[in-house]
Amino acid sequence: MAATLAGHADAIAPLDPSASGQHAADAMRATATGSAAATMAEPVKRAYAAMAATLRDMSTTASTSANDYEATDRGFAALLDRYEVGAG
Repeated sequence: MAATLAGHADAIAPLDPSASGQHAADAMRATATGSAAATMAEPVKRAYAAMAATLRDMSTTASTSANDYEATDRGFAALLDRYEVGAG
């Protein structure tokens, strides 16, 4: 489980929508959609980074607490609570 979560974090962390957002903005200049596309990259990139960090935390919790069910349960509950409120 720890390795799978780490793998997902590794896959998400490098995602960068900057080029796609800029391409969309260039293609739709002087439109509301183009304006939105020009500003979407940074918030989306931060969200990907937060997801990757959460998955890494979950991976660490799974790895270090593999022999203690209660500690694992508390760790995952804390991470889920943090994820649900949107704190990175």
